[in-house]
Amino acid sequence: DLYVNFGFPDKARALAERAAAGPTTPMSLLSRARLRDSADTEGQLADLDEALRMSPDFGQALAWRAQLRASKGDVEGALSDARAAIEADPRQRDLYLLQANIARSNGRKDEALAAASALLANNPDDGYSHVAAGKIYAAFGMHDEALAQIDRALAISPEPYIYLNRSDVRDPKDFDSRLADIEEALRRAPNYVAGYTAKGRLLSERGDHSAAVEAYDKALAVEKDSTGLLTMRGIALARQGDRSRSERDFAQARQQAKDAATLNNICYQKAVEGVALERALEECNESLRLVPDHPPTLDSRGYALLRLGRLDDAIQDFDLALRKAPELAPSLFGRAIAWSRKGDAQKAAADEQAALRIDPDIAERMSAYGLAVESGKTS
Repeated sequence: DLYVNFGFPDKARALAERAAAGPTTPMSLLSRARLRDSADTEGQLADLDEALRMSPDFGQALAWRAQLRASKGDVEGALSDARAAIEADPRQRDLYLLQANIARSNGRKDEALAAASALLANNPDDGYSHVAAGKIYAAFGMHDEALAQIDRALAISPEPYIYLNRSDVRDPKDFDSRLADIEEALRRAPNYVAGYTAKGRLLSERGDHSAAVEAYDKALAVEKDSTGLLTMRGIALARQGDRSRSERDFAQARQQAKDAATLNNICYQKAVEGVALERALEECNESLRLVPDHPPTLDSRGYALLRLGRLDDAIQDFDLALRKAPELAPSLFGRAIAWSRKGDAQKAAADEQAALRIDPDIAERMSAYGLAVESGKTS
């Protein structure tokens, strides 16, 4: 874990391989799960189930299984694991955030807010806990409550990451304040990659793609081989009209993307942005070849097909994703857009309402990409 946190993945993998090769223990099973492709959820679940059979209160395994179960639509199992992980180690702050995120993603506002309250009650003088609670409130559009928690965190310790989080929880229309928070984070940490990434996203959102490219340039000067940064800079370059440099970034990112999860990530970013869509389809298809029927990747491909106007194909992908993960809000919202473009207002409204019940901010987030359910059409 320390090697991963300090940016030495090869050393982390070597240790994990040694652990997995030794006697079968809960930790060795966890290590084996970590060695699997991140999209191989079935294999990871099998390892974690066996680890938890041997050690039912193994907090790391419970937390990881909670996330995997949530990704497969097993909401009750995911929340049960999250609660058990908290009971096993109430000091772990991220576990409350895990519980809240699973609850929020499945329309359980009361449980998500209760997790925020429990986190604050157990950690009243911890800045990170106030940030986490603020993010939970922001997810429900409670911007005033969220800002109050972030400001409390800044009063405890004015760290750069907290300023980025304050930018995140502000009203999305308050562009100047959001940018000012990011600039303050970068003033305090001039080589802060997350700060330049946030700045690039925000500037692109405003349409200042040239300035966004400059921000991504600075981030890539620190993390030269980041597929995510290359993809985002490629998108900004494409919008700026620099097709040659854009294609170079996309090609480099694709060359470096070896696993299903990375391929899905770069496909999704292009799909929602509406850039290099045929390339995005290729990346999603390759991801699905490596891990068939993976719901997040089906969702990504659905958005690429939606952007291309292939509405029936998009609906088919969203259907497949939702069969495996019924509470996947982006797929519900994407299918709502597709139905609205086909003129079926009734089905569009049903899917849109279901998506908003799970994720109240999804329409506002997607509108930043120019994706919205069309109104006024009837079948």
